[in-house]
Amino acid sequence: MLSNTHSSFSYQLGLRGEYAYWRLENNWEWARHTRHKFDLFPSAHLAFALENDAQIRLSYSRRITQPEVFYMEPYVVYVDYYTAQCGNPFILPEYTNSVELGYSKSFGNNTFSTALFHRARKDKIERIRIPYHTGVTLDSMTNVGNDYATGLELATTLQFKPWWTLDANGNLYYYRIKNEYKVDGKNEESWNWQLAVNNNIDIAKNTRMRLEAYYVGPTVSTQGR
Repeated sequence: MLSNTHSSFSYQLGLRGEYAYWRLENNWEWARHTRHKFDLFPSAHLAFALENDAQIRLSYSRRITQPEVFYMEPYVVYVDYYTAQCGNPFILPEYTNSVELGYSKSFGNNTFSTALFHRARKDKIERIRIPYHTGVTLDSMTNVGNDYATGLELATTLQFKPWWTLDANGNLYYYRIKNEYKVDGKNEESWNWQLAVNNNIDIAKNTRMRLEAYYVGPTVSTQGR
């Protein structure tokens, strides 16, 4: 990690190397395999301090999301008479590249921030449903393709009283998924939005109450909404 500050400009640069080794052992010979790979994950964060407690920031990062172990278990399990599920031992990790341009400002104990962002994810992991037997469908996890999200995020912290603080954040973004899994799937796109509100209330010296509310709007997958 390399970081420094020059007057109103500061930066932080990073580069992380990761070696991953996977060895899957089970009772099915076809599902046994070994995978190993070395990856580099760069990151860069730039910040410009403005007058009146304001700041502009620009950041980039690349990250990886490994699949859960149970996603890869190659055993068929019946959930009910009409639904079976099975893992996928050959599922790959997801890679995400993110770019964000943000602005923040403080007003005493209150803060406001906004950011424009773009995220591109490779080998998106998604649950799919396909025909299995007559009257039975099979649920499994697979890499369906690539997806992209571009949008705006808003966040604020407001202190109404010394004992009452409210945190709120939300985002609105255009979402597009490019399907590369050809079984009953297609390209999809949608406008998505999310909202979260947290109230922190001190009701005694060592006691705090939190009231939370969340809303996540509908989105699409390669098999529809």
